[in-house]
Amino acid sequence: METSSLSKVTSSFDGATWLDKGFYNILIDTVTLCAHASQSQEESLERSLTRSVILHSGILIESAANVLVWGFFSSPTASDIDKLSPLAKIDVYLECKGKERLDRGSTVVQRAAELKKLRDGLVHPKFSKRELRADDLSLGTYKAERPSTSHVRIPDDSNLWKYRHAKDALSAAVEFLRFLFDRIHLGDRASVLQILASEIQGEGIERSTIFRVELKKTRELAATFNINIDFMLPDDDQLQ
Repeated sequence: METSSLSKVTSSFDGATWLDKGFYNILIDTVTLCAHASQSQEESLERSLTRSVILHSGILIESAANVLVWGFFSSPTASDIDKLSPLAKIDVYLECKGKERLDRGSTVVQRAAELKKLRDGLVHPKFSKRELRADDLSLGTYKAERPSTSHVRIPDDSNLWKYRHAKDALSAAVEFLRFLFDRIHLGDRASVLQILASEIQGEGIERSTIFRVELKKTRELAATFNINIDFMLPDDDQLQ
């Protein structure tokens, strides 16, 4: 694994614990897949990449929820909470921190809930039937009417997904995470990193976080489709 500082790890870390939170791996994958979807010239590949982005966007929110829960609660309490939906996990965390639960009627939270629904549809595919119009099967094309999610505006049918849907999904996930970190008063980047970053722990060892150097490229890629993820990334000098 390519990292910014693993080369500095010496025998002094023998017996330490590597706490892998996994969040940044998912962020890197999601942004990278979205970048490839934006550049794809082949419709079927664009659709496959878009499905992966939408799946990962839902997982990104779930990963953040898991990091909050497992970082705050001890097992077996964390194990019990882990059975809840991502938004429900966050609600439990917020209540225990003395803060208000998520407003399920707000647009940013509803968009996150729709990502969860789309993610579940990909992970647990179900048989479905829909009526066709007279011209739906003309010239070998498939144009059946499909409903879209109310807020993210992504069709229920993944056969109709395009790059723009991938970008909208990633944007909705990032918007929710920005909202969440603001809600729990993590306005400064250092506090966000302290929660999200994997780290090495051990007796007599100063807290040591490890950031993958790919995060610098991830920031640059996200900026090409106008998504700012700086609020949850380390400074460049931490990636060198």
